[in-house]
Amino acid sequence: MTYERIGYADHIKNLRWRQGEHVFIAGPTGSGKSTIVREILDKRQHVIGFGTKVHDDTIRKEYSDYTFVEKMSDIEGWMNRVILWPRLKRKESGEAYQDRQREVFRTAFDKIFSARGWCVYVDELNYMVKYFNLSRPIESLHYIGRSSGISMVTLAQRPAYVPLAVVSNASHAYVAQTKLGPDAKRLADLGNIDPKAVTHTLATLEDRHDFLYLPTLGQGTAGIVNTRR
Repeated sequence: MTYERIGYADHIKNLRWRQGEHVFIAGPTGSGKSTIVREILDKRQHVIGFGTKVHDDTIRKEYSDYTFVEKMSDIEGWMNRVILWPRLKRKESGEAYQDRQREVFRTAFDKIFSARGWCVYVDELNYMVKYFNLSRPIESLHYIGRSSGISMVTLAQRPAYVPLAVVSNASHAYVAQTKLGPDAKRLADLGNIDPKAVTHTLATLEDRHDFLYLPTLGQGTAGIVNTRR
């Protein structure tokens, strides 16, 4: 099986991403993950994203149309688009700040479980799992999302370190070039794909902005898209 190239603009325009379907994006820094995320999130009305960095001017610029809040109780009514991002307090140590972030995010996931219609955007997935120990709520939302009307959008640099539930429940996957065996092994858990064809295609991608798009459980045309073309 071979994958044809698809024009990126046409692909985004025609992407059929239903509520309850999940999107998984994997690629190194600078490959274009954030470009894909920003454009597909525009298709959703109710989005909550998690800000993990202490300072990040890029997020504030890219998501200037979002409301930034520090905890879930700051959300008034049914806000359309929110970035949950606790601020670093004066004289607060890094360890104390991470502990507070962890608690804020854990509380947010608990509340999201009881809601319907949210699209949850998790950047730095590996960080959220390794340092915040939040793999359980993230995996649970992937399992129940389809029936609960919650869509997950998760980003990671390496597929190998992504929880099984994130990959196996993805309805749409975008994966950048990789030649590493552990990554290929994890990607084999994607639904409705030919693992050998996927592994071969990913190993032969040359442009750093190339992504193999796979509608694993959703509807769409599989192919290679380039976020700069």
